[in-house]
Order: sequence, then C-alpha cells, then structure tokens
Amino acid sequence: MNTNTKLMPILAALVSTTLACGFIASAQQVAPSTPFASGVRIFASSSKISRHANGYYDLKTQKIDLTVKFTNTNLRQTYEGFTATISVFGQFASDTKVKKVLLQETVILSLPPTKTQEHVTQEITTRFDKIGYKYGYSYDGWIIVVKDAQGKVVQVKASSTPQEKFTELASKLVLGKCYDCKLKPVADPGNATVYSGY
Repeated sequence: MNTNTKLMPILAALVSTTLACGFIASAQQVAPSTPFASGVRIFASSSKISRHANGYYDLKTQKIDLTVKFTNTNLRQTYEGFTATISVFGQFASDTKVKKVLLQETVILSLPPTKTQEHVTQEITTRFDKIGYKYGYSYDGWIIVVKDAQGKVVQVKASSTPQEKFTELASKLVLGKCYDCKLKPVADPGNATVYSGY
C-alpha cells in the first residue's frame, strides 16, 4: 500500500470536517432570530376629553381611549404567538401616588415583516373632583406588557419610562385594582368612578 492510499481516508476526514465547519459557519452568519423587543416598535397615543359635569366647575368627567400601533421593523421575520396586555391608569384626586387600572385589554399580535397592527381600546368615562371634595380618578398614563406563546414577558412599554423596569409587577396588573408608582398593590382609597356617561 503506497503513501497516497494511506492518506486518502485522512484527507477524506479532513475534507468532511472542513465542509461541516463551513456549513456551521454559514449558519452562524445568518442573522439570529431578532427578539421581539428589538424587532417591534410600539407607539401609543391617548385621547382624553374632559368637561365639567352638570355645570359644576369642580366636578369633571373624562372620556378616555388609547390607540396602540405595533410595527414590525424586521425585513424578514414574522412575529406570531405574542399577546399584548394594555392597561390604562387613573390617578387618585387626593393622592397622586395612587393609580388605578381603569381599563385593560389583551391583543393577539400577528406581525408579518414591516407590517403594522393597530388597536383602539374601548372608550371609558371617569369622574373626578380635584378642587373641592377631591375624589375619583383622572387619566394618568398606560403600560403595555408583551408575552410570548409560553407566557414569558418579552417587552414592557409604558408612558412612564421608569415603570418599564418593573417587569414582573407589570405582568400582574389587574383591572380595577390600585397600585403605587412602582406598581406595587395598594388599597383603593376611592370609590367606583368609571361609569357610562350622563
């Protein structure tokens, strides 16, 4: 057996290994799956119309709704199986540290590459007095919690940026409950103030 014959199996093994490494390298060069928080932009705008109630200068009603847009900025990736829970806060008239979840809705997201999904919440009406008796809740921002199909929080977006770091607490917000500025549960100091107009 000559030297060339002996080297053939070794050369074949080297070629096979080189090709395998090449395939792995090629696979690694493909952009990894982009996380939701990096690939999707969330924009929210509120509509709040305030007016005096029944002619009283200190008593007001406020109609509130929120428009949220989810835009997939990725050119190739589709985001499916994600849900977004939208919560709208009201601030208590006599204690600005207390916030109540006045509205909460969950949206199923389906975002093909470069597409935008828009959601407009239902309209709610709240009543408050900040001058006299001081009661009720007025609009005080929103928070959006996005979860993947396994229920893991992948993004928190809020009108108050500091609240975005309270990931676990944000995922536990409950409609009708009260919280402090750090999203920790607190007792409700007021009474029911969300109702269907006059």
